[in-house]
Amino acid sequence: PEDAVQAALSDYEVRFNAAVVQAARVLDAARSAGIPPIHVKIQALSCQGRDTSQLHSRLGWNFPPGSPATEFLEPTRPKADEIVITKTASGAFTGTSLDTTLRNMGIEHLIVVGFMTDECVETTTRVALDYGYISRVVSDATTTYHLESYQSTIGKLASYGFTLTADEAIAEMKAMAEQA
Repeated sequence: PEDAVQAALSDYEVRFNAAVVQAARVLDAARSAGIPPIHVKIQALSCQGRDTSQLHSRLGWNFPPGSPATEFLEPTRPKADEIVITKTASGAFTGTSLDTTLRNMGIEHLIVVGFMTDECVETTTRVALDYGYISRVVSDATTTYHLESYQSTIGKLASYGFTLTADEAIAEMKAMAEQA
C-alpha cells in the first residue's frame, strides 16, 4: 500500500509548484487590474485544533495559529491591505465572514485558485454558486494530491462551464481594467 501511495503522489510536487506559479500570475493580474483579492487560509482558532471541522479533525488537519502550514507561500502572500479570511473547515464560506465580506464589497464574480482541488476549492466554488455568485476555478492554478481526483473535479466543473485557465483569467482581468 505504501508503494501505491508513493506512486500516486510521485508527481504532486511538480503539479503543486506549477499551480503556485499560475496562482501568483492570476493574483498579480488582479492587483494590476485593481481587483481586490481576498485570501483564505485554514487555521484552527485553538492551539489544539479542537474547533476544526469533523473532517479535518479526523484527518489530523489541526493547524494551530502560527503553524507553518497556515502561512501563505511567498508568491501568493497577501499584501498588508488585502483581506484574509481564516477558515476551520473545507469550504471558505463555512463558518466565516466571506459571504458578508463579498456582499459588502459588491463582489458578484469569483475567480478561485488554491489547494486542494477536490476538497477546499470545489467546496468553496459550489457553495459560492449556491449563494448566487458567478464562480469559476482557474484549472491550472489548483491541484490536489492525486492526479485522478484533480482531473475528475476539474472535468466536472468544466462540463458546467465553471473553469478557465490562468491565461483566460488574466486576459479577462486586463480587459476589465481597460474598460474601467
